[in-house]
Amino acid sequence: MGQILEDISKNREFFVSYNINRMRELIRYLSTKKFNLFHTVPFLLHVNSPEFAGFVHDAKTFGISNFEETNFWKITIKSNNLTGEKIRPYLAEKNAIRAIYLMGSTGTLAQGHVSDFDYWVLIDESINEPEALKELSMKLHLIEKWCKDKFNQEIHFFAMYPEQIRQNNYSQVSDESCGTAQKTILKEEFYRTFIVIAGQIPFWSVLKGEVSDAAYDAFFKKGLEENFDYINRNFVDLGNLTNINKEECPGAILWQINKSLSNPAKSLVKSALITYYSFITENKELPCNIVKRKYSDRFLDDHLADPYTIIFEKILELLKKNRMTELSDIIKECIFLQLCGFPIVSEPDAETPKHKLLLSYVRRWKWSTAKIRHFMLYAAWAETKKRKYEQKIVNSLLDLYELVINANKKSSKLYDINMSDLKILKNRIARYYQKKPGKIPNCSTYLRAQTGKESLLISCEADQYMGDIWAVYGSYHTSKDKEQAILFNGPELLKIIGWIIKNNIYSRRKTSLFFSSAESKMLSRSAKGLFFEVVDFLSDTPHDYSLTESMPVWDKIILTLTSQASEDSNTFDHYDFIVRNTWGEMYFDSVDLSHITDEQIKSQKIAETIWTYMKQTPEFNLDFIFTHPGLNYDRDLRNMILKDIILLRDQHKHEEVDIDIDEDDDDENSLFLDLV
Repeated sequence: MGQILEDISKNREFFVSYNINRMRELIRYLSTKKFNLFHTVPFLLHVNSPEFAGFVHDAKTFGISNFEETNFWKITIKSNNLTGEKIRPYLAEKNAIRAIYLMGSTGTLAQGHVSDFDYWVLIDESINEPEALKELSMKLHLIEKWCKDKFNQEIHFFAMYPEQIRQNNYSQVSDESCGTAQKTILKEEFYRTFIVIAGQIPFWSVLKGEVSDAAYDAFFKKGLEENFDYINRNFVDLGNLTNINKEECPGAILWQINKSLSNPAKSLVKSALITYYSFITENKELPCNIVKRKYSDRFLDDHLADPYTIIFEKILELLKKNRMTELSDIIKECIFLQLCGFPIVSEPDAETPKHKLLLSYVRRWKWSTAKIRHFMLYAAWAETKKRKYEQKIVNSLLDLYELVINANKKSSKLYDINMSDLKILKNRIARYYQKKPGKIPNCSTYLRAQTGKESLLISCEADQYMGDIWAVYGSYHTSKDKEQAILFNGPELLKIIGWIIKNNIYSRRKTSLFFSSAESKMLSRSAKGLFFEVVDFLSDTPHDYSLTESMPVWDKIILTLTSQASEDSNTFDHYDFIVRNTWGEMYFDSVDLSHITDEQIKSQKIAETIWTYMKQTPEFNLDFIFTHPGLNYDRDLRNMILKDIILLRDQHKHEEVDIDIDEDDDDENSLFLDLV
């Protein structure tokens, strides 16, 4: 064996030991149910049987290289009482997947109760026919859906060829993919956090320390020359990494602002790391290379060698060196929250690596017992307090974005990102955070993570000055402190329901729902009927929800006709409405008709409201309904409204469509959002 192969073989042993330790850390935080899922996912990629999730009829594009040598295979075969003879007909003639890797916070000290499983699926270069790729894509989608439906576990597959990773060329922006917003930054995160689940090991991980691109290429070539079969079977060339392209940093922080809706604490920590990259000098070692250097000396439960500990230290170094006092406190708080599993915050088990690191930080930062307790009780914070704190995090994200923009001003170009992806990111951020009159607001990250676990009470209380006040309460609604339990409130029931739907808080199969309207003119049965009517109408996904470069258009409107008089009134004196656009944004408004007695004029007012939005849609394609909980008004009014709408449409059908939704400023140097 030549010297190169000897070094590679020795370094491979170090990496395998490190990889096993990372898996143990991952498993530490999994329930028995999630542990079984973790072992099953790679098996589902390796076989194609109607007995298992992910089955695609007549598919040939599946199977993982070297998978039958792993414990994943052995454990799943044993637990399902399978024999080689029984499973053989469902194995691929040629494996389509060279490797699968788990990357991100999973298996690190930042792994939380709701951490996703993000798998990179490495496709063999010979699999390039559109039909074959379609088969694989369908299989991955079916497995993702099965994991969510059966285990309530979010998993995401990112299928790529080795050449794409070598060139740092990732897919288009989506809910989980950053597109061209991150290239070397994403490569660094991958090399810093990846765990080999099955298949070939990245060749980068068996080269000691940091090497130049030329040295990397020379080692790989020499290894192939010395023993082609050994290198080709066990390793894959995903490219080297020696530095971060600073021009990626502004777009990368925009991506984190986009991701902050699901975990703002994590996004702020990652953005602080990106800010560190924007200030890093060429002679500074990248975090991924520091992690790699520790493969050979990492002990089990060594919290100081964890991938996230290393980036936490880089962030704290940045804050201290640049005297970022205003940002320092909240970034430290977010590091604390991330180690406690934000948004489902709890103290790590004693004597675990996570607990040791947390203890060392609060001592170093000189946190008081009261402050520690304050953040440990995050779940008990009122919803309004959680939202206010998350807004503070978002404001800090914008501060980091401005820092990075200023640090990058001398560069030849401000963004290293495809302009289409930049436009999509701006659109996605606007959808979540841009404030406009009537826009139904977001709930807290914590509440969204509790979907299906919270019971909801929709209640009405009479106020002598403001009239009926509706409120939605969470699981604390039985407590004495009612103000603490309020999630959202206001005088209009329709707006309350819209807020619940818009934030995906209600799950038809899992959420316990209660109504109390003893002090309202609207009976509980009518309120409940309205709730499910609105749910049925607005719970679908808008057709452009993925967000392309285009601006949104209106797609649905629901109007509720109500009366200030008692139920069973034969007329109405105002109406509320929610209008939704193709980005999933919802807007609420209310119209007072108490000064109008003529039913014909009331009909015209409703028709005009619907027409206001309909005329801004292509081909007047607006889906609408109106409902009337508890009212016994003349049914001819419905036909009257429809006729008025048709009349307005016919009068304007030859006019050019005017989609009156402002676009944002395309000046790439501007901080294009005012989120305060």
